[in-house]
Amino acid sequence: MTKIARVLSNPVVAKVEGIDDPTKLALSDAMSFIVDGYEHTDAGRSGGWDGRSTLYDWTSGRFPAGFVATAIATLQNEGWEVQQVRKPLPAPLGPMPTQECPIVDEHAPDPNREYQFKAVRILEKHGSYIAQIATGGGKSRVAALCITRIGRKTMFVTTRQALLYQMGEALDEMGKAILAKLSDDQLLAKLGTEIASKLKGFTVSYVGDSAWDTSGDVVCAMVPTLSQRIAPLELPLTSTLDEKKRATERWQRRYDEAIAFLDSVEFVIGEEAHEAGGNGYYDVLGKCRNAHYRLALTATPMMKDGESDLRLIARFGPIRLRVTEEYLIGCGILAKPFFKYIPIGAKEQPPTLRRATAWQKAEDLGIVNNMTRNKHVCAETIRGSRWGLPVGILVKRQKHGKILHDMLKQCGLKGAFIFGESGNDKRKDALKKLASGEYDYVIGSTIIDVGVDVPALQILIMAGGGKAEVAVRQRIGRALRKKYHTPNFAFIVDFEDGNNKHLVKHAKARRAIVEQTAGFSDGILARGKDFDFAGLGFQRPMPVGMAA
Repeated sequence: MTKIARVLSNPVVAKVEGIDDPTKLALSDAMSFIVDGYEHTDAGRSGGWDGRSTLYDWTSGRFPAGFVATAIATLQNEGWEVQQVRKPLPAPLGPMPTQECPIVDEHAPDPNREYQFKAVRILEKHGSYIAQIATGGGKSRVAALCITRIGRKTMFVTTRQALLYQMGEALDEMGKAILAKLSDDQLLAKLGTEIASKLKGFTVSYVGDSAWDTSGDVVCAMVPTLSQRIAPLELPLTSTLDEKKRATERWQRRYDEAIAFLDSVEFVIGEEAHEAGGNGYYDVLGKCRNAHYRLALTATPMMKDGESDLRLIARFGPIRLRVTEEYLIGCGILAKPFFKYIPIGAKEQPPTLRRATAWQKAEDLGIVNNMTRNKHVCAETIRGSRWGLPVGILVKRQKHGKILHDMLKQCGLKGAFIFGESGNDKRKDALKKLASGEYDYVIGSTIIDVGVDVPALQILIMAGGGKAEVAVRQRIGRALRKKYHTPNFAFIVDFEDGNNKHLVKHAKARRAIVEQTAGFSDGILARGKDFDFAGLGFQRPMPVGMAA
């Protein structure tokens, strides 16, 4: 006898009906994860709990809609015939972009970028998915192509102010390019009547960084701003009745305004969506009740393990598109990287740093205040400046950035240090001066770890240590943007830190990521070897005053 299970879903929640307990257990397992730190709980220590939790609700049969594909596959594996019940996706309102007619810009057709148009076709077919596109693969163009095709109210959501403006400015430029096409009769004739009739362009507005403007066709929004508005109201115990009333009225007004906006959104784009596992991000996406279309753009999904990864799937669905570093490097979209590792042994470490020193103190002694290591950073920066190659230096701590900035200024180099409190204008100005040659270097903390385009950057010095895979890949990606005015190569400097178990472990983890990544591993230099700038076609700039 055929067993029939029904899967009902909307953009946020799904439910399975008509199944038995063994199948419920299989679904629960398919959506389960190990709770971080469970071994430190009473139940974990006593052996009464194996640390597993799940996003599947056994009693109601409900689960996040992003797991519909997982549920269907699980049910079929258990021998069930599946009937899927959901409303059809709203019809796209815009034209379908193609290589020959990308609509959002004037780039010449490039078959190597066919994946950008494939991303649109996948979205139209499935409605919701994760696009894993390596850093430098043109996620802003993918977003613009999808926005143009879907043609509905769109929210681009991020956790970072820098990404808010970077993507907003890129989308605004593309939206204006489309609007400009509408006044070009010759171009409209070339596009054809069918495409031209659907061409509308789009406007961009912002929610976040003290702004609340939801009028744009595309609203670039910050998670903290939205999550604060939809979070439950918490009042001090000492509040008077009058204070409680005013606070409640204000909270209700802001909450209603936020919900009205989120209800209006039909298409959500999550940039750097690997961060969707955070409570605020997850909760905001859960309020987008009419967002049938959802696109997660990230170079580094599924790299955190546990609940965070499952939450990403829960809100966006499975990975349906992968574009690797190896592919982008092989076809010249990204620069070919070379990696140089500088050994920092016991002699190069301060005598107060021991093997068992706690990692916070070890980082302070062995990285931040390690003058020998910092001198290596300066030497690599000076060498890069002599070849006229822009240098980026990444640090984790502001103190470290200030130390290096002061040392480099004493060496006669010009540059800037930008960090979390640096405004958008200061960051843009520093990167512009780096590109023009006015600056020899820019030092950045985590403010340029993620998403910030630095196409001019040729040498990247990873001075801050650490071991998180997401951060390491994002940092390397800062240097891999295609080079248009020099040979298409990038040079990454890192350190083999020694004499402390934590620093050694972190350094090995960073190197292992490079060794295990196709497109990166063949660029690792042997110990003692240096970057061959001349052999790769670079030329030293002509000294000032000399004839050409």
